[in-house]
Amino acid sequence: SKSPSWTPSKSPSWTPSKSPSWTPSETHSGLPSSAPSSSLSSQPSGPPSVKPNLCSGLKQKKCNKRKKCTYDKTKIVKDCAAKKEVFEIDCAQTTGEAICAAKDWCKYSEATGCTHQCKELKKKSCIMLRDSSKKKICKYTKEKNPCFKCHPVKKCS
Repeated sequence: SKSPSWTPSKSPSWTPSKSPSWTPSETHSGLPSSAPSSSLSSQPSGPPSVKPNLCSGLKQKKCNKRKKCTYDKTKIVKDCAAKKEVFEIDCAQTTGEAICAAKDWCKYSEATGCTHQCKELKKKSCIMLRDSSKKKICKYTKEKNPCFKCHPVKKCS
């Protein structure tokens, strides 16, 4: 058996060493690292692939001049909606006036068809509305407006 040599070999071996060296090699292996680095690169590989938002940060006048942008001043969106989404979907899928009227939580109009009773109610009416068995069918919510300030028309129309 040969004893280990301290002189580097002229042709590198593809067999892993049984006693790895703690000093870094001057030649790089083509193999992926078994312990990848956890730190981020100081030089990114290139620009991000996401297209920049052309409307972002624009003042109202400039925003409204762009055809692909829309501006909304409302910071908080208040809404009255069905307590359970199932009821809202159920109304939207109902076609006839008689079938719509038979459901406690739906209302019918010629313009909109069958919709949930909670749609477009003011806060007090929303909270007070109940079905025939006196159960609440609506909930009133306040949420941040995702379209506050300037945004693309596609996102906020």
